[in-house]
Amino acid sequence: MIMAKYINYFDNTTNLSCLYYQLTSIFHLSFTPLVMKKLELEDIITRIGKRIKALRAEQNITQEELAVKSDIDVRSIQRLENGHTSATLKTLLKVSHGLDTSLVFLLDVLNEKKD
Repeated sequence: MIMAKYINYFDNTTNLSCLYYQLTSIFHLSFTPLVMKKLELEDIITRIGKRIKALRAEQNITQEELAVKSDIDVRSIQRLENGHTSATLKTLLKVSHGLDTSLVFLLDVLNEKKD
């Protein structure tokens, strides 16, 4: 996986705002400067949660099953899906593995149109 090569650049407390800056520098991604406004960041967190929930529903697995597959607690899955937390990179990696998808796909919410 592409991200595994770069995982040493991140620590366990990296949150989404730090992740944004790190991903843009490592992968030379270009997002609009408005993305990091507080409301925009909350929107990104909400979108990631919706994507996690949709992928879980597509796979027809419960939050409990995803928690076991991801090796994190059920409450963390609930908070992620509801957009009530800014997850660490480590947690998002675990969830992406639990969903059998890539971290890049999980985070690729900036290219979606708003609901």
